Amino acid sequence: EEGTVLSFFEKTKYSVRAFKAQRKCDGETLCGDSCETFRDGAGSFCCVLSDGMGTGSRAALDSVMTSSLMSRLLKSGFNEDIAFDAVNSALMVNSADETMATLDILRIDLNTGKAEFMKAGSSFSVVCRSGRTAVVERSSLPLGIIGETRFERSETQLSSGDRVIMISDGASYLPFEFFKKALHDKKDADEKELARYILE
Repeated sequence: EEGTVLSFFEKTKYSVRAFKAQRKCDGETLCGDSCETFRDGAGSFCCVLSDGMGTGSRAALDSVMTSSLMSRLLKSGFNEDIAFDAVNSALMVNSADETMATLDILRIDLNTGKAEFMKAGSSFSVVCRSGRTAVVERSSLPLGIIGETRFERSETQLSSGDRVIMISDGASYLPFEFFKKALHDKKDADEKELARYILE
């Protein structure tokens, strides 16, 4: 049997255009990063980015499990702290081997423009707001290490035309000044072109 699922959302003041670009390590068949974007059904846009520790299939498995489970819980209406505990517990019992993954969540209220960053072991993010560029870099421990860990949270106010760049550790060696220059040099580029430029 085949079926169709229709989702209806209330019209919001803001909308988001997003694009992800990723590359696997040399010699590997899979990328250790995973990213999901979605509307949560309550007027917010969410981006969930995870980076599994290490490289290859093991890192890919950990990051996909982390991002997909977190996304499903948020879509189902769970509070992010409760969802965080569930994902952390799942990683800790996943196998006898050490399993760790970072978690980086951006939630934007599409009615107010308020953006909330929730980071656990993740790299910094870059925000270009009204032409001014800033970095968001508060982060706690990754998931899968200890039972009692929490997000580090930051908030900012966004408006039309503002941009956010979320990165995993593969790009975090690039200095903040690189991203600032990229946003200036590519200010007229769409999100796809900008993401690919940074990846290259």
